[in-house]
Amino acid sequence: MTWTVTSREDQGRWLTYSGDGPEATPDMWEADPETRTYLTREGYSFPLTPTGPIATIADDSTLMAAALNLLPSARVSGEHPNYPPVRSAPGVIY
Repeated sequence: MTWTVTSREDQGRWLTYSGDGPEATPDMWEADPETRTYLTREGYSFPLTPTGPIATIADDSTLMAAALNLLPSARVSGEHPNYPPVRSAPGVIY
């Protein structure tokens, strides 16, 4: 499965995943230097929706979501995974 997330505002910002399973280790994807620096930072997390919940990169789906969150005016192309499910806690409004 190969997919790419690009920025419509900054042509130099991109991420391409070329793994063959749900894993998303850094050797399975390439990105521009700024994007790679952010996404490989220890403890990197991001909101799945504008108000949460917060997620970390655990698989190809959350890697895609992180890139969509990080890159300005992001768009995805190729055979991409589904957006990760947004788990909610009872009584919490996101």
